[in-house]
Amino acid sequence: MFRPILRIPRASVPKGVPSLQRRSLHHVPPLSQFNNEEGVPGLLSASGFDIAWNQRMTMLLERLNARVAGTEYESKELKSIILSTARGSNPDDALTFNYASAAHNNHFFFKNLTPNPQPMPETLRHALSESFSSVETLREQFIIQAEAMFGPGFIWLVKVRGAAVGDSSPNSFRLLNTYLAGSPYAGAHWRRQEVDRNTKPGTPESAGPLSGANYPFLRPGGKGEPVQKASAPGGIEVQPLLCLNTWEHVWLRDYGLGAGGEGGRAAFAANWWEVIDWEAVAHEAAVTRPGYLS
Repeated sequence: MFRPILRIPRASVPKGVPSLQRRSLHHVPPLSQFNNEEGVPGLLSASGFDIAWNQRMTMLLERLNARVAGTEYESKELKSIILSTARGSNPDDALTFNYASAAHNNHFFFKNLTPNPQPMPETLRHALSESFSSVETLREQFIIQAEAMFGPGFIWLVKVRGAAVGDSSPNSFRLLNTYLAGSPYAGAHWRRQEVDRNTKPGTPESAGPLSGANYPFLRPGGKGEPVQKASAPGGIEVQPLLCLNTWEHVWLRDYGLGAGGEGGRAAFAANWWEVIDWEAVAHEAAVTRPGYLS
């Protein structure tokens, strides 16, 4: 069963409640495939699931609702709020963006998990292998990048809309890191947060948010120089298909720090790979037959 692209439902309030409270506001969406007693089998215990999903989403959406009540954003979906506040002139937009984007990203992480994992469809396996040499390489890259992230964030599998510079394929897949509540959407690239400020304190303005300095897949093979200047808002269009949540509250309860300080996160990432709903990912990627993407 395929689940639709992210839509966070709104809570309805009974008649007789003051007008401000009667407006539709965001609330935690149901995850019909999981329950509070079992958590996410093979990945998160019941208590780990409660922290990562129930408590986290409740906190984010309650704070978002408090900020958007009575504004134009209270009736908008999260993605619309993200895009609208990504480059707002009002400083308050940054916090609104963070709550909306963090909730969106967390839901994206959970919605493509399943308690009944099935083998990856061959059409998707073939398509991913064209971009990563093999599915096993993709898995390894997810785990390596998760362990290497010095700070919380998300690792995204994205489908590039149109060929990236230096890419001969008109449709391809890439991995993209966002830190904190950063968004992968091109329209929100002003708050993409693709750089880990713990290890890279600054990015030269000449490089720009969409240069090869920040996006290795924009560099020509063997040279390494940026080949695309910073562009206008919008940047490179990508379609997020799957994400791994590396925030500590998601994995620390069940996995601990592990050997070497971050071993717990690597074990979490390895188990996450085993509970992905690959049918849903293939559906969103619109993989129809080997070698062809719509």
